[in-house]
Amino acid sequence: MKTTISTRLSSLLLAAGILAAALSATSSIHASTYTLTTKSSDGGFDGWITVGNQSNSDGTQLRVGNAWSTFSDANRSASAILMFDLSKLDIDFTKEQIVSVTLSFYVTTINSANTITITHGTKATKTLVYGPNNEDTPTTLTNNRWTTVVGATSVTKTGLISPYDVTTTFLSDVAASNAYSSYRLAQADTYIAPGSGGKQGVASWGFIVASGDQTTNAVPTLTITTQSIPEPAHLGILLGGGILSLVLFIKRHR
Repeated sequence: MKTTISTRLSSLLLAAGILAAALSATSSIHASTYTLTTKSSDGGFDGWITVGNQSNSDGTQLRVGNAWSTFSDANRSASAILMFDLSKLDIDFTKEQIVSVTLSFYVTTINSANTITITHGTKATKTLVYGPNNEDTPTTLTNNRWTTVVGATSVTKTGLISPYDVTTTFLSDVAASNAYSSYRLAQADTYIAPGSGGKQGVASWGFIVASGDQTTNAVPTLTITTQSIPEPAHLGILLGGGILSLVLFIKRHR
């Protein structure tokens, strides 16, 4: 008995459907989202540190940029430090893989200057450090502790600033089993080295960021998106069934 065209077409469509289901399995993998913040309840830490008068502070705000317009404070500048506790990341890496990580924070005030640079650090403790090379201070944009993640970019309005892609550096922290994933907010385009006359006439600090200790605005947050890893046995069954169906169809209709 001859196979009709409609029967052949139905068989081909069935085989193709099984194969397509297998090939599209990875595209329908379940995605999950995790967050880490600088809140102390999340194991995080944030603060801001100045060079010039050398002081530091935590609390409800993080100051970034040059300080004050008076001569006595003309050499002061500040950067904000954000630290996220990786021990709080409850991900089973045998079943999930990270596909993206973004950093967000909330700007409460913008003064005269409005550019920001984000650097990734190697901090291991919840401290703000001066050190011989001003490790945490913004005298220079990069040093033995900080490397640039996001170059100078404009901050034009107050509110939630998101997202900045920090996937690569975050994954490097996870791979190295670091205790924290650390980031520094700096405004190096306006910083003037101490002793050179400062940046007089500039309003106090470039901008102010809400810290993890406040409750009215969004806090510094890392948003981690993962996808499930398909089980080899499940994927193999789908692929095997689809390929076998196609082979049988071809042999039957040669």
